[in-house]
Amino acid sequence: LSVHFGSALVSAGSLTLTASPSDPSSTVVLDGAWNGSTASEMIDQVPATLLAVGDSFTVQFAVEVDPDAVGAPGPLDNQVTVGGDGIDENGDPVTDSLGNLIVVTDDSDSGTDPNTTNAGGDGDSGGSDDPTPLLLPAVGLAKSAGDAVANGDNFDVSITFVYENTGTVDLTTLSLTDDIAAQFGNAFVDIVPASLTVQNFAGTGSAPGANAAWEGDTSLDMLDSTGRVNTGDSFEVTFIVTMNPDGIDSVSQGLENQGVATGVGINPDTGLPEAALTVTDDSDNGTDAGGENGEDNADGTFGNDPTPIIIADVSAAKEIFGTPTLLSNGHYKATYQVVIENTGTVDLANLTLAEDLASQFGAAYVDASALSMITGPADASSTVTLDSTNWNGGTNTEIVDTAIPSLLAVGDSFVFQFTVEIDAAQATGVLE
Repeated sequence: LSVHFGSALVSAGSLTLTASPSDPSSTVVLDGAWNGSTASEMIDQVPATLLAVGDSFTVQFAVEVDPDAVGAPGPLDNQVTVGGDGIDENGDPVTDSLGNLIVVTDDSDSGTDPNTTNAGGDGDSGGSDDPTPLLLPAVGLAKSAGDAVANGDNFDVSITFVYENTGTVDLTTLSLTDDIAAQFGNAFVDIVPASLTVQNFAGTGSAPGANAAWEGDTSLDMLDSTGRVNTGDSFEVTFIVTMNPDGIDSVSQGLENQGVATGVGINPDTGLPEAALTVTDDSDNGTDAGGENGEDNADGTFGNDPTPIIIADVSAAKEIFGTPTLLSNGHYKATYQVVIENTGTVDLANLTLAEDLASQFGAAYVDASALSMITGPADASSTVTLDSTNWNGGTNTEIVDTAIPSLLAVGDSFVFQFTVEIDAAQATGVLE
């Protein structure tokens, strides 16, 4: 196997005699040390063996292969060679007219009948010594997301799929689906027009075309069903999606996305696609369509992780709460209320929140106090502590107590208030 499969061979074993010889005089013992590589002989050569005239036996073994391994041959064809010495009814060697020992060998033919040419079987060429092809249709799909780019209140994210034929047969009727509008829900805004592109085809086949209609209806196929990816061929599909994590309901959420690749294998004997050779693959987060991309989303299965959309975003809203109060010294006391919300797709840690009233109000600033949390974060994982003791809006402008770990979960928010004393007579304009 190591000669036939090369670097594609991972391991071989479980050699089993599934049908023993039926003649009482026959005896065949398998060699449990066989591994298809360093030990290639299946028959144990230590005990005596014999196969009577007309008798037969059947063996099975299991092999693990990686068709996408570096240097792996395209077709994985395999053949065994059986041999034996002729003996007479007394167990003595049979010789030819020159006195040479008669030794017989035969290379296996692809099929189930050792006495025919197995016409119509996989790999059949009309002869009786056709190698057995290992038809492994397989497709790999990887998906990566670029950095989010602000687009007004929205964000644009470039998405790249890598589609690769990771099997041993060529694929046609290519399909790639990604109903990103349904997966993102109200966070989905649009697909940037004319951004869907098929690019960077590598291999001996032909690239499919992009289905431009997908940009208006993401439930459609992204490809136009043309093209052919031969063994080892690959190509990329890219597009740009516009999204707003807090959507129409003003509640942000984590976003992740996954596409599905499909292809129909072409039978090498007929040159035609066969439904039985249809394969699919859910995209894995990363750029290696044939690998595991070094991570798992804790489901125990590598190579199928959705791609997260990383958008770190935070929003703040501030208002004067109630009506400013005139103090006996002629100053005014005003209460401000601030709402802070995580409007991105990832949690935010190490929060900071600066409020420098002295710089903003100038000589009109007198003092600030009464910093208090009105409504704390709702998510159990969130934690925010205000520095009510030290903050004064002047010499100390940091509202969050940075000595205590902080976190604001996706979509979570908190509300706080503080009071500021203002000497309006010192104001040089609108205080804002």
